[in-house]
Amino acid sequence: FKIMELNEYSFKIADEPDTFMSLSNFVPSGRDPVEGCYNIITKYGKLGGDYAKSAIEDEHQLIPFKKPIIMFSAGSFFEVRNNYPEFFGCLLKDIHKNGKIVHYGLAFPLYFKRGKNEGI
Repeated sequence: FKIMELNEYSFKIADEPDTFMSLSNFVPSGRDPVEGCYNIITKYGKLGGDYAKSAIEDEHQLIPFKKPIIMFSAGSFFEVRNNYPEFFGCLLKDIHKNGKIVHYGLAFPLYFKRGKNEGI
């Protein structure tokens, strides 16, 4: 492949959007919308880089895996009203015996107007 041109692109937010679609898997925070259509997945995260090489030993075994997490899958969508943050979701702590390890559970939203009369 040869990259001929590279341009930045910004999605425009629709006038008065009423829905967002997540462009990534995510774990909702307590402030996130709850009305929507979604699929859930179970994520079995594993450590990478130096953390994978130096995973904590538990009874003489390396633990290169995080605890399982239930997440909304990319493509899930939810109703929004008058608040359009740059992201939804949260960063999860207590996901491994090593307290420094976290899991990135943020959603990047794509806002659009679905229409109030079309139930989810």
